[in-house]
Amino acid sequence: MWPFATAGRPRHGAEQRGGSPRLLRGARRRLGRLQTSYPSAALATITGDHAHAAHLHEQSLRLAQELEFWADAADRLTGLGRVALLTGDFPRAAELHRHAMALAADHGYAAGEIHAEIGLALGARRAGDFDLAEQHLRAAAGREARRAGAPVDRPPTF
Repeated sequence: MWPFATAGRPRHGAEQRGGSPRLLRGARRRLGRLQTSYPSAALATITGDHAHAAHLHEQSLRLAQELEFWADAADRLTGLGRVALLTGDFPRAAELHRHAMALAADHGYAAGEIHAEIGLALGARRAGDFDLAEQHLRAAAGREARRAGAPVDRPPTF
């Protein structure tokens, strides 16, 4: 920035804390990559490019962790779990969905808990454990009812 452009101007934000506008630009670029990666990963999944989808989710997970955007990190873990389901790696899918569910719960991200629980249900169904799949779906439906403020005194019907 030109020296005369700042003369008499109060310093704000990163400048005041001794930071750099360049640092903020870098954070904005990482945030932009994080925000655009999920649709790209979804498209890769839809077109069957599971390796690319996993790569995008892994990169985004690292970015979300660096930025401490825990809801995004939980979503990326769920995305990785979905890719693992599609490639037939059921144990890895369950591990990723459980991790996503715990991370979402730790940070009060109810929708993330529901998404991860549905992933656990999908994995149980694909593995042929229909009772466990139903348990996960009922738990997800109950969470959603509580999140939405609906009465949960009767079990959801499927």
